[in-house]
Amino acid sequence: MMFVIGVFFWVLALAAVARLLYASRTVVRTHAWLWGLLALMAIGLLFRPHEDIFGGEDPGSYLNSGVTYGRQGALFYVDPLLAQVPPETRSAFYYGHAGYGTTKDACLWVVNTDAALLGPHFQPAYPLLISVATRLGNNSWSLYVVPLFALFTGLVLMALASRLLAHRLAGLIAFGCYLLNPLTLWHARCARPEIIAGFMFFAGLALLLLAWQARHWTQWWDILLGALCIGAAPFFHITAWYLVIPAAMAVGLVILRGRTDFLLYPLVAMGMLLLFYGETRYVTDYYHVQRFFEATFNYWPFLALGLAVLAGTSLAMNRARTGIATDGNSIRPPKAA
Repeated sequence: MMFVIGVFFWVLALAAVARLLYASRTVVRTHAWLWGLLALMAIGLLFRPHEDIFGGEDPGSYLNSGVTYGRQGALFYVDPLLAQVPPETRSAFYYGHAGYGTTKDACLWVVNTDAALLGPHFQPAYPLLISVATRLGNNSWSLYVVPLFALFTGLVLMALASRLLAHRLAGLIAFGCYLLNPLTLWHARCARPEIIAGFMFFAGLALLLLAWQARHWTQWWDILLGALCIGAAPFFHITAWYLVIPAAMAVGLVILRGRTDFLLYPLVAMGMLLLFYGETRYVTDYYHVQRFFEATFNYWPFLALGLAVLAGTSLAMNRARTGIATDGNSIRPPKAA
């Protein structure tokens, strides 16, 4: 099951990149040699191990957790060595101080001390990507997941820039400025899920832009794929909510303007939100956000009713305005020659 979830995230990312590259194929063909040169430079700079990865720190925790998930095939498992230690002396094998949390290696946490059951500490989406890579290849592949997503992010920013800016080299400049930025070259070689969360958000944003620039319902698959990407971003890092929430508000305004095809977005977003809540309740709640979900769910019927009434009223008013404009055009007398 864990392998399937990891594959889902990989397929989602690859599908988004493929769709955006196809939509930007004309831009990429222009000055193809420059694109190739920048891509080769980025690959040479990014695809090398980081100098500062240690097992007891966050990057090492992500890498070791991902390799362990791939080896065990599950998020929770009984540690065979810890289980052999008498319960009264197991605390001698725990890492860190009393306020740090019960862990043996600072990677996985002891979620049941009596059963020696280990489970996730950080959110497991990024380690699940690692688990797929290490099962298909070897453990060293875990080092190159984030650099690959940094390259993907450059392509996504290229697609956004080329559609939002009129300059013919806007996409190429965005691609180069992101991948050759010193901060990117430092952070995108480390095991940092923020890079993947950023990719998911901007990929979803670019896909929604494609749909918004098209006619109603002609590219509903872009809305679906974009909503999945944006909804997946917080699974990789909690700070993605700072982007996801405003994006949802912006989509709400688009819907209120009469784009009924974007009603797909809140349906998908609600499903991803419920999955995120399930993760906080049954897998890990490292950032202590479950209480906010439960406080909100106490009022969800009233919120849902209010949003439905607001959306219905706005759509009806938009249709009425459209009908009046159409009727007005139909009865307006022709201009004199």
